[in-house]
Amino acid sequence: METSDGTHVRSDRNLSTVDNLSSLLVPAGSLSKRLTNASFKDKAVYNFIKARGRFIELEFTKDELIYIDRTAYISKDAVSQRFMPLTSEIKRAAKQQNIESSLLAAILIDELAESGPDDLFDLLGYLGVNTTVGLAQVKLTTARLLIKNGFYQAFSIISDQKLYGLPIDDHEAVKFTAAYIPFTIDHRTKRKLGLTPEHIATAYSRGFNHSEVSARCTTIIKDFVLVAKELLNLLAQ
Repeated sequence: METSDGTHVRSDRNLSTVDNLSSLLVPAGSLSKRLTNASFKDKAVYNFIKARGRFIELEFTKDELIYIDRTAYISKDAVSQRFMPLTSEIKRAAKQQNIESSLLAAILIDELAESGPDDLFDLLGYLGVNTTVGLAQVKLTTARLLIKNGFYQAFSIISDQKLYGLPIDDHEAVKFTAAYIPFTIDHRTKRKLGLTPEHIATAYSRGFNHSEVSARCTTIIKDFVLVAKELLNLLAQ
């Protein structure tokens, strides 16, 4: 498409410049900030997410996609394929931690949907950088905290390299996410913070001391729990 500022490739000629293919470019500086702040989003990251969503919509119908804040993030089929070998692990981990398997799966769906350019930095976790890694985007300091407090069973003295090898594995990522939920409930109960499913989902993405429910986590409980129930039932057949 020819515009006043040059030639662009767009998913729809009637849409804004956010749909130019060039919007998929994200500066390295924007990516590096995601290492220490998973919620960081500047204009470049925002444009990337919106543009990627538009292109995903070219391949799938809206009913086949998972949306966050009205932006397409991932297809339900992609989620199904990733979760297929994990169904038993999700149910087993949920039972062990006495939590709802649908809540556990919904949080994992959200993390998978949010997977993006920051995942390129997963390998830095092997080098000891405190970044989020794996399917559940577990921060390595959080992994150590769960091990230290006995919510995840592993040797308390563990190298960064061996620690990295745990949440990077999908099955172990499920266990870490399941462990984080009772840890969060215990922590928030002592501090008299909210304990609704929305609060727990917010605590997973924003930190266990976060007091307000985020709009994103309202979506997790309202929409993703239903998707999770359908998915777990379908994959169990």
